Amino acid sequence: MRSTSFHWARIFILVGLFGLLTACVPESVNPLSDPETSPLDLALPGSWHGIVDDDEELYLHFLPDSGGVMQVVGVSVEPDSETRIDGSWTIFKIHTTQIGDTDYMNIQIIDDAEDSDDADMTTYLIARYAISDAGALTIWLLDFEAAKVAVRAGLPGVATDGKWGGEVRITANYEEWQSYLASVDPETLFFEPYGTFTRIE
Repeated sequence: MRSTSFHWARIFILVGLFGLLTACVPESVNPLSDPETSPLDLALPGSWHGIVDDDEELYLHFLPDSGGVMQVVGVSVEPDSETRIDGSWTIFKIHTTQIGDTDYMNIQIIDDAEDSDDADMTTYLIARYAISDAGALTIWLLDFEAAKVAVRAGLPGVATDGKWGGEVRITANYEEWQSYLASVDPETLFFEPYGTFTRIE
């Protein structure tokens, strides 16, 4: 079985935020809620632009699919690119979940420029997001070490240590996920901003 760090590093290699050897991102067997019944967050569709990993440009294009599900096309531009065609892309499928006053994204990879024949849609990346009064979209990823602590404290899943950071694979179902997140401060799990984006008008 591939390590979690390698699996999710592949997903986010396009933005340069995670490297193959250093990225450790927890994966979840299940989303936080049923995509068939999740409402569409009308604040997200459209195109967004931000700077991630200090200097790399990332464009996120949120496209409504069916019901509350969206497809997201992520396109990165290398910081030293003169032609603006040197970069990468990834296509995700997402739906959102609101628990209390906090909004979350349930993210699956569909396809990418790195390994298109090996795209894995069987697991989820969980992220927290918020849109400020000024209209800026900020996304926080579930922290790897915080997820380890959560699993070892009772959130259903497996957490191991290893040379490249180990593995966190959460197996909680909808109810278990929602109950756990409602009982904790989300900022203790999602505290490192992945990026902040502004809408392209």
